[in-house]
Amino acid sequence: MPADRSALGTLPASAHQYCDAVTRASGNGWYVFPLFDVDFLFDGKQVTFSLDGDAWEPLDSFQLTALETEWDERAPASAKGLIPPACSSLHVPGFVQMWSGFMARTAPDINCVVRPLTNIVNPQPIQIFEGMVATDLHGPWPIFANLRILETNTRIRIRRGYPLFQVQLAARELVGHTISTPSDNKPATTTATLLTQTMNDFIQFADRAKPSDITDPSGPEVGSYAKKARRSHKKSKEGV
Repeated sequence: MPADRSALGTLPASAHQYCDAVTRASGNGWYVFPLFDVDFLFDGKQVTFSLDGDAWEPLDSFQLTALETEWDERAPASAKGLIPPACSSLHVPGFVQMWSGFMARTAPDINCVVRPLTNIVNPQPIQIFEGMVATDLHGPWPIFANLRILETNTRIRIRRGYPLFQVQLAARELVGHTISTPSDNKPATTTATLLTQTMNDFIQFADRAKPSDITDPSGPEVGSYAKKARRSHKKSKEGV
């Protein structure tokens, strides 16, 4: 489902009303929900899991029978029998990988970013790792989450009704790849180079500017940025 600008209703009312930067970040991308309900327990060495809340088994790797059957019915011949595991224990103790059930392919130079829910505190003692997947080069590619269990001997409850992670789109050039080719006279330009140049320009400006040139000593009006951002967004949609 599309990500929520109110961060599932958890943002303070003042942030939701006045801070356009926070609501834009919260609403960027999509929430991805788990494929199934599952509980985990980590004793410090081994992760065990339960699908019904009663029977516990050591976690190695497993797939859901119904999902495996549906995959083989729908997949092209070259992909039959190659469904990704629904859940796997990674080689580091306490680390688990969960497949979302989604396969993603994006336009050239656009990657999928898998990340924790933006501006939402995870109700479970787990950490979702952030990753950038080259779905433009390798798609369709399975979208999964790598998570770390942060507490031992604590029951971790993953439920289908609550999003597990967030997916956003990002241009490949934003991770520091070359965005212009080198010539005989100039080296290649990267986003990291552009950021350094921008910061240097700001520092030079700050060195020679008066405080009043940078910010109003009295401070901006509350919500002024949000008002300007909404007006700008409305004009861009209207093509003005």
